[in-house]
Amino acid sequence: MPLEWQDTRPPEPEARATYAIAVRFEPAMRAAISRAFRTLMNPTVLGEIRRALVIDGSLSSVMAVIPFYDPHRPRQEPWPIIRRDLSNIIRRTYMAAALDAAKRLIDKAGGERHLHKRDVVREAATQIYIDETVGSLIVLISNSQQEAVQRIVAAGTAAGINPLTTARQIKTTVGLLPRETKAVENRRALLASEGLSGVKLERAAERYAKKLHRLRAERIARTEMLDAQSAGRLNSWQTLQRDGFLPPNARRRWIAEGGSARTCPICLELDGQDIPLNGSYGIVDRPPAHVMCRCSETVYVPRRSGSVNVVTGL
Repeated sequence: MPLEWQDTRPPEPEARATYAIAVRFEPAMRAAISRAFRTLMNPTVLGEIRRALVIDGSLSSVMAVIPFYDPHRPRQEPWPIIRRDLSNIIRRTYMAAALDAAKRLIDKAGGERHLHKRDVVREAATQIYIDETVGSLIVLISNSQQEAVQRIVAAGTAAGINPLTTARQIKTTVGLLPRETKAVENRRALLASEGLSGVKLERAAERYAKKLHRLRAERIARTEMLDAQSAGRLNSWQTLQRDGFLPPNARRRWIAEGGSARTCPICLELDGQDIPLNGSYGIVDRPPAHVMCRCSETVYVPRRSGSVNVVTGL
């Protein structure tokens, strides 16, 4: 059963539109994450891993044939391809959210204005966000795969497993976290204890690994899409404030998605807090606060009476 975006619908139409942007781009991001892992651990690399295991068998020889990310060699293949793929999806989500936020804000104020991306975002801030986000994703992809390979090879060596079996296990667990790799190992052991063996055992383990990989790619993609739309929206608000469309005293308020026990203490603590558009909530600058966070923000202009005029609930 696929993971839900949230337990209850956001109450404001604008907030629903925000989630709709993240939902729209999530499948493309999930596919890009899966492609990144497959590109890193492509058939050529997997063949070299198999040869290293058969000829030498040492962990160092296996790790040497995998092109893990090296910040001193950012143009080493396959990372430029992975970077372009991820950057494209993140930019599209970011800009869609920024344009949507600006349009809704202008519509609520009764204004008429033809919007272009240069009107609603600062390109320098946009590029910095994309570069930092993609850079973090690349490190995550490389490091998690490195840890998984280290675990499998070390366990295989300690148990005296046939090198070809170890190679198959590495192929099966491409893209999984170490704990997920361990879960696949445990499932394989359980199935073997129940009498499954040979090709049937490996196929069953592979099906389970694919399920875990799909869920992991989904977690990463959904969190990154929510982050991109949140960043794009904030850039839009700040740009419109700089251009005089929003007054200097405009503020934003954190909205925690309630309605169930899934709402975490961090988000409940932040719920209702308001800050200047250029401010920070302390532990984070904006939603999401954590993986699979369901929070959003609203921007408003305080009235003299102490009440607030909600400009948009994005």
